[in-house]
Amino acid sequence: MHFVIDINKAYIYLRNRLL
Repeated sequence: MHFVIDINKAYIYLRNRLL
């Protein structure tokens, strides 16, 4: 599921931006 992986990467990216 490429869709799930894409969301996971986006989530980690946003989390790193907030931290």
